[in-house]
Amino acid sequence: APSRSLDQLAFSHALMRHMKLLLVEDEAERIVADMKKTVRQGLGASLMRRLLPTALGGSDFGANTMQRLLLLREFNFDPDLMSTPDWLWEQPHREEMYDAMVAEYEIEDRIEAVNQQLNYAQGTMQSLKEDKHHSHSLFLEYTICFLIAFEIFVEVHALGWLDFGRVTQERGDPTHGAGPVRRHSSSGGKFAARDGT
Repeated sequence: APSRSLDQLAFSHALMRHMKLLLVEDEAERIVADMKKTVRQGLGASLMRRLLPTALGGSDFGANTMQRLLLLREFNFDPDLMSTPDWLWEQPHREEMYDAMVAEYEIEDRIEAVNQQLNYAQGTMQSLKEDKHHSHSLFLEYTICFLIAFEIFVEVHALGWLDFGRVTQERGDPTHGAGPVRRHSSSGGKFAARDGT
């Protein structure tokens, strides 16, 4: 009976690794799907949404997905999932049965495949993060240039170099810009007529 219980325990440890790995694989697939969706949304986003920070309505670029990805990578530090139980080292027969179960479920190959998926997703998300950082820096530069130009405009207007009221008044005055009006005296015409007679 104790021997059978140990056999069942070895079998259950291999099955537990398989079930845990199924959960990790499902979450990895969801993360990759969300990453692809984020990439498509980022490519289709307007320039304003790319430049604006997230707090002002800009594109998120998968910050939550990146956080989920980093948390999922911690499965590599789970000893129940990544390593053989220590007590099996003293049970060669049961360790052999355990290894056969691990090989049957292809656990080692699946762990490597999940890590490759996560490496790909993390590299893509890191590129999106850097692009978002660059867009945010560009937004700040544009904002600073606009504020400097606005301050120069205000200072120039305060110095009187720009007077929109005066320009508007001059445009509305039809006599502005015309030369001095010559007034012909009627008496002058009479004198000219007398001289001619």
